Amino acid sequence: MPEIAIGEAQNGSSLTVSVGDDIRLDLTENPTTGFRWHPVGIDGTVLQLRADDFAPGAAIGGGGGRRLRWAALRPGVTEVRLELKRAWEAAAPRSVFTIRLSVT
Repeated sequence: MPEIAIGEAQNGSSLTVSVGDDIRLDLTENPTTGFRWHPVGIDGTVLQLRADDFAPGAAIGGGGGRRLRWAALRPGVTEVRLELKRAWEAAAPRSVFTIRLSVT
């Protein structure tokens, strides 16, 4: 199964992948501030979340990277949307990442 790597540069774009592909999304994050990337509204019949991990950076208490992995399950279209926010706050997210995925 091919792995499709997506990063912050693809924010707002569209991408076509195939059933069986693994999709990896890497975003910078600093959870010590309380801000964390949260996936919202992704069609679970098209993409299945397989992993959601954080890798710390070199500095103690500093930022690092959030890595999410999905498997493309069946043909369809879904928007992958993640919001950088504090889970306990009702305020608008600090940042939003979106990409439209078409699975063929």
